[in-house]
Amino acid sequence: MRFLKRVSFVCYGTTTVYGAGAQIASNISDIDTLEAEPAVEVDTAGDTAAPNVLLTSETRAVLCNEATLAEQNYHTLPLAAANLEFTFIVNDAQGIRVTANTSDTIRLGATISLAAGYIVSTVVGSTVKLVAIDETEWIAVAFCGTWDVNDS
Repeated sequence: MRFLKRVSFVCYGTTTVYGAGAQIASNISDIDTLEAEPAVEVDTAGDTAAPNVLLTSETRAVLCNEATLAEQNYHTLPLAAANLEFTFIVNDAQGIRVTANTSDTIRLGATISLAAGYIVSTVVGSTVKLVAIDETEWIAVAFCGTWDVNDS
């Protein structure tokens, strides 16, 4: 199995970029950055006493609860800042709980969490991609399955 790490290519002028034997881009004007997707982080969560506190440097991470033993995965998002993003995949019925940091909120469709609120799912196959749009709000730009929002 091959895992990709984040790789950036910065191109100036007219350039052709090749990766894995195939042309990725050509005739790039100005400066463009091409990045490979990060590897999936499997079962990297803490528990109620010590949740997995995500860092801004982990943006674009994909986290799942594959092979979770006996309890739910708990993740705490970093303080919201525009363009940070995280994806969560429920792959075990123990579920995943994602908590916003301090005064941040999480919006899933028309429902918005309390400040420092959370979303949670125990339905296998549920996924959510959260993107911070500013310094206080995380938006689910894509989700499927069943997610409960701590909104009251």
